[in-house]
Amino acid sequence: MNLTFDSAPTGATVVPGDSQEGLSRVVEQLLVTEHQRGKAAGYAEATTEAALALDSASERFDQLTEEARGQVSETAVTLALEIARRLLRVEVEAGRYDLEKVVREALAESGTGRRNCTVHLNPKDAERLSEISFRNGTELEADVSVPLGNVHITTPDGLLVRDLDRAVEAIGERIFGELR
Repeated sequence: MNLTFDSAPTGATVVPGDSQEGLSRVVEQLLVTEHQRGKAAGYAEATTEAALALDSASERFDQLTEEARGQVSETAVTLALEIARRLLRVEVEAGRYDLEKVVREALAESGTGRRNCTVHLNPKDAERLSEISFRNGTELEADVSVPLGNVHITTPDGLLVRDLDRAVEAIGERIFGELR
């Protein structure tokens, strides 16, 4: 049996001689060539898929990193505020704060001028300030409902409250606002 080709298949070489032997060589060459093409195509496809998977994983990692940064920042601020609140309470309970200055600043902010007003203080704070003179028409009153370190001023125009916990909260709100 003689095989003749107008042209040899790509990657195959036709050698004259025994037709069975020539056919076997052609088939072998075709198998090798197609195997190499398939391997190259598979490698290219796998490389493309791996690159896409890597890109996707990288994007997800960046997204999770950004989310974690935000959560870490918020957690750090929350922790810092709680530490500040506790330290402030310790300092207040130990009497290591300038209560007179706090009262004078609150009176200045009250806008009462020289009109009468009552400064409500925790009984311990009222005792600390009992010897201090404030402007005429200002009375200090011990009030068990006022937490230690806080100042409540009753004026003809209303009530002005200096609340330590609220001050810490306001600082936290401002910081959280800047984080977002």
